[in-house]
Amino acid sequence: MPGKQDQLVIALTGMPASGKDAALELVRGKVPIFRMGDVVIEHLHEQGAEVTAESVGAMANQLRAKHGKGAIALLLGERLTRSSEPVVIINGVRGIAEVREFRRTFPLFTLIAVHCAPDTRYSRVQARQREDDAISREAFDAKDARELSWGLGEAIATADRMIVNEGSHEELHGRFREVLNALGVPFD
Repeated sequence: MPGKQDQLVIALTGMPASGKDAALELVRGKVPIFRMGDVVIEHLHEQGAEVTAESVGAMANQLRAKHGKGAIALLLGERLTRSSEPVVIINGVRGIAEVREFRRTFPLFTLIAVHCAPDTRYSRVQARQREDDAISREAFDAKDARELSWGLGEAIATADRMIVNEGSHEELHGRFREVLNALGVPFD
């Protein structure tokens, strides 16, 4: 599928609870945001299945088994090519195959990794308790292992930009603003 030659596609990657959603608070309502996990959750809803950390992981694995490791990017990429927006942001790239799919489809693709320590991420999961979060430490570690098996570590390692998120929301927003300004993204 050919991508749009002039559409700037910015994607965020990082381990669960690294701060991707928190960074995006800065541009919510100003730049269209597409969440990779929503593609998976939509498939769960279509099947009438409950949304849990386990069901989301299982469905993501099913989609990858059926369409290849870049499946989620392929499915989302089809939507993005129909978008008339000059700049879009993708949240939650989970593997190197997805990165390759987006780079193949969108010439103006930039990957930003958001990073922080595992203990910091686990504390955040405990505080937010989102429906697809793994709440126990064992489940949290298992989710990390599953996502790393998809090539998430390689995606993070090959990011065009890195934001370390060990501080406040204000510090994270400042770092994210700097990256977006460097990319020429108008959002203020």
